[in-house]
Amino acid sequence: MTLGEGVCVAPRSARKTWTKDVDAAAFDHPRVRTGFLGGRENLELTLGLGGLSCAACAATAERTLREMEQVKRAEVNFARRLAHVELAYPDARIEPILRQLAAAGYEAAPYNPTSVDADLEQERRERLKALGIAALLAMQLMAVAGALYAGERYGMDPRFSTLFKWVGVAFSLALLTLSGREFFVKAYLNLRSGRVGMDVPISVALAVAFAGSLHATTVGSGAVYFDSMGMFVVLLLLARFMEFSTRRRGLERIRALTQSVPLTTLRIRSADGTVESVLAADLVVGDRVLVRVADTVPADGVIVSGATQMSESLLTGESAPVRRGVGERVLAGSLNADQPIEVVVEAVGSSTVVAKIVNDADAASAEKPRITQLADKVAAGFCVGVLVLAVGVAIFWAAIASVPASVWLPIVVSVLIVSCPCALSLATPTVVTVCLNALSERGLYAFRANTVERLADTTHAVFDKTGTLTTDRLALTRLSCSGSYRASDVLSVAAALEAGSNHPIAHFLRAYADGCIAADNTEVHGSGVTGRVQGRQYWFGRRQWVSEATGLALSDDGPSTVLGSAAEGLLAEFEFSSDMRCGAHELIDQLKSLNIAVSMASGDSREAVERVARDLDIVAYSTGDSPGQKLEDIRALQATGARVMMVGDGINDMPGIGGADVSVALGAGSILTQRQADLVLANEDLSTLSAGVRIARNAKTAIKQNLAWAVVYNLMAIPAAAAGYVSPLAAGIGMSLSSMIVVGNAYRLAGAYRAR
Repeated sequence: MTLGEGVCVAPRSARKTWTKDVDAAAFDHPRVRTGFLGGRENLELTLGLGGLSCAACAATAERTLREMEQVKRAEVNFARRLAHVELAYPDARIEPILRQLAAAGYEAAPYNPTSVDADLEQERRERLKALGIAALLAMQLMAVAGALYAGERYGMDPRFSTLFKWVGVAFSLALLTLSGREFFVKAYLNLRSGRVGMDVPISVALAVAFAGSLHATTVGSGAVYFDSMGMFVVLLLLARFMEFSTRRRGLERIRALTQSVPLTTLRIRSADGTVESVLAADLVVGDRVLVRVADTVPADGVIVSGATQMSESLLTGESAPVRRGVGERVLAGSLNADQPIEVVVEAVGSSTVVAKIVNDADAASAEKPRITQLADKVAAGFCVGVLVLAVGVAIFWAAIASVPASVWLPIVVSVLIVSCPCALSLATPTVVTVCLNALSERGLYAFRANTVERLADTTHAVFDKTGTLTTDRLALTRLSCSGSYRASDVLSVAAALEAGSNHPIAHFLRAYADGCIAADNTEVHGSGVTGRVQGRQYWFGRRQWVSEATGLALSDDGPSTVLGSAAEGLLAEFEFSSDMRCGAHELIDQLKSLNIAVSMASGDSREAVERVARDLDIVAYSTGDSPGQKLEDIRALQATGARVMMVGDGINDMPGIGGADVSVALGAGSILTQRQADLVLANEDLSTLSAGVRIARNAKTAIKQNLAWAVVYNLMAIPAAAAGYVSPLAAGIGMSLSSMIVVGNAYRLAGAYRAR
């Protein structure tokens, strides 16, 4: 079998399961390589990782990557099982990276989103199988242990006691071989690569417990630990399965988004109006497509014919269809549920909102919040400390206290088991995963590592007005024309100037386009647009900008949007109004109830801004702001110690969004703005933002609770175990329950979020 021209695939016996039956060398073939590399001049590579059982494993894999000469930068995300790698030089080969990871115990291959579903199902089956076998064998071991305990109390023929012990040895060996094998394999690979992961103390504890039980059985005296081993393995596997189930929900949602865009669509030929079936990937901006009932929109665009009900639940989390008509934007992945429509394509491929959500979610998952980085470092060092502590305890009891092995051996086993830092490693990533899942289910997508933490810390919210607090569906409430110009004349010129813009005013003016064409159009973001119409230069936009550009002496009074010419003076004044966006009133009230101060920064006229401020009961606001002035407003708040959330939709909001502590862009707004924001709100209900703040605050509280529990548990359990007050069975139950408590706390949040 071959993959690409001249590339051979290795025999099945030499392949790793994670690489999907493809030899690692195949990924360096030029035709294959270009499909996986991207970003920063094609030096960024995303790898799917197998063999990660804990955050300490992820930290070990990350260090392994960073030490490779082919790698400049590497981030491993435990929750997503992904590694984001920046290659050190253009011709750096992928094969050595995969092979070194395999040598360290991590099966890796370039990440393919379409295989996520199969990978998750395979992992689920493997985990359930291991857990089921462990549970069956643990029940048998508990029965054996129960018989031996009863024999010690009520008397038992030594021959039967010996028989039961050998049966216990057999079941224990089967348990370690079938269900506990992954602990030993990963521990061996970690040690071989010079690392100490969480599986090392786990494996040492199981090995010591089994060796002690085998020795006691062989010599006919001493304690056996069959029940402790069985309970320990079962509870540990159960905690890891619970963590996997939490992670799987988020991965399945991202997978569903990648599959939401159709492969083919119907394009309307501009020449004769006939319809042809084409690949969605072949669409270009400006194409006109027909979206039939029950078809999925292939690209972001604007409806130019027809009206329908669109189901956007996959993106927005809203199950009810929404009405969409001429001039309104529709997103790739939305389902047409009512009537056929015609759409002009505005964004394709990686420029669509759904592509941004998928790509940026993957990229952001590679980063780690500060609190997670701290927990990972502590857990990684803690594993070494556990082994050192166990050796010290053994020396103390055996050499200093001079007690027999039958006494100090179970103490050492208890120390190794009870001090395993599973709870510490799971405390943060599990809660963050649940929080991100809850946000995405509501149509709020996070794209930065510390977004949850910063959203929870928000003290001030600054809003843009037009297109954010109000809809981008404008109405022209007043038009004053100068000289001999008629309304139809100025609307035609303004429509020609705005023909290439994505501003809400441009969408409104498209209805007045009459074939008039502007040349040399130049858009100044946040100010307006200039161009030549019939040989004359015009400026259309903010009053102050037009005045400065044309040299016209325009007063500050009057509507903020004007059309002017240096040669002809002021031609027209436009006053636009728009409806309040859904959920705006609820959002402002809810933010205030969360002790978040609210202000508005707008480039619009004072009259228009004051009208919205009165309606929403916003006391603090500024008018006529340029993009730079919005940023200055935010920095002034930050100088007072405020943690500012900026919410906007347009390119003129980009400076403010870039300077805020946490930023939110609307899904119907500018693609460039979305790419700079920390979160994107895909649905039209602004009150989702206040729900997002509550979710983030609850998540931060849960993280603190989990970390506090993990620390308190270890401070109490380790000294007690070292002093000999904790049996191996109690240690196994305590450690596993500690892990399940932190995972269960995350599950509690997930249940509360779903209930709302």
